[in-house]
Amino acid sequence: MKNITKGYSLVERSNHYCVMFRDKNGKQHCRSTRVSVLNEDKKPGKQYIYAQQAALRIIAEVEASPNARKKTSFEELVDSWFKNYKKECEKESTLVTYQKDVEKHILPYFKTYRPADITPFDIKKFLTDKALKGNLSYEGYGLGRCTVSRLRTVLILIMECAVDKRMIAINPARGVSLPKQYNVRPIKPRGVITPEQCREILDIIREKKIMLYRMIRFAYTTAVREGELMGLKWDNVFLDEEKPRVYIKTIRSYISGRDIISDTPKTKSSEGNIYITKEIEEMLRLMQNEQEENKNFYGKEYKNIDNYVFVKSDGEPYRANYLTKQLEAFCKKHPEFPKISAHSLRTSCATWLVNEEGWTPLEAAAHLRHKNDDITKQYYIKINTEDYRQKIGEKSSCIEL
Repeated sequence: MKNITKGYSLVERSNHYCVMFRDKNGKQHCRSTRVSVLNEDKKPGKQYIYAQQAALRIIAEVEASPNARKKTSFEELVDSWFKNYKKECEKESTLVTYQKDVEKHILPYFKTYRPADITPFDIKKFLTDKALKGNLSYEGYGLGRCTVSRLRTVLILIMECAVDKRMIAINPARGVSLPKQYNVRPIKPRGVITPEQCREILDIIREKKIMLYRMIRFAYTTAVREGELMGLKWDNVFLDEEKPRVYIKTIRSYISGRDIISDTPKTKSSEGNIYITKEIEEMLRLMQNEQEENKNFYGKEYKNIDNYVFVKSDGEPYRANYLTKQLEAFCKKHPEFPKISAHSLRTSCATWLVNEEGWTPLEAAAHLRHKNDDITKQYYIKINTEDYRQKIGEKSSCIEL
């Protein structure tokens, strides 16, 4: 690389060599080489040669990152990055999540740093601190591996912006490994309910909250995620085909206190058809007729402009986390049932299909729209260990030596 300076000179200041040079814009720089004029024996020795080598390194650093000495704060860098990233980001949910990560974790930690002063060691220490004691909701606990990995991703994007602005030569966040130890708050296993328990819950809810009844019934049999359920539109419901189906396309999430709408699922395998049973088809037809009647009744005041399937009588969509909140409230009133969430219905469906209906894990994975059955077997299919021990005990008579 051609040197952009016109030359340099070494001068003695406070018993140390300093290099003086001009950059390509004509600005003069004076930097200490940190090489003393005299060696340990208080003799010149090869100190001048060492100072020359140090001077060339300093000049190369200035050439690579001419804006490193500008008084740009980390907060200003983040603002600049976020404005550009907002234009490029395709998913609003990702944008909101990254913004929350910056505001709650990254900015408070690095607020006093200048971009040029951040080292890989600083980033490693930040990630380690977050893994061990970075949970803001539960004091004394750290964040999970997925969250810490996401924080590293955001830092890589922010520091890459500093590289583009020539504040730094190398992105210090790239290559930093994730911590090996995590102090995660113990979380109780997801509740799983049998079809019989699900029917009992539906019988209790049906008369009081008919739409909640329909949501649970639909979610248990189709194994949809909550965001897919709340984002389902009539445009993607096909009841008049030979095999009635719904097509998962729109997702609604509740992040940072507001509904976020995404036009496409997070993964390619999540987008696709779900073929529905005759009972679910009849339920959807009934809901369709009810909405038509409500449209006529409310007229211009009917609010379902996005054509969602699960809405209130006046067409207003339910909040994206409505099902989870309602199930939490139900479980508090009815402790005889396992504590379940919207995602528990998905887990329950997978467990029911494999353990009771005889589906293979691969078939269950296809129903849940997983890429393969690894995740399905590891996280979704639950077994009752004692029941299976009894079954194995009945078969153990065939084991002879």
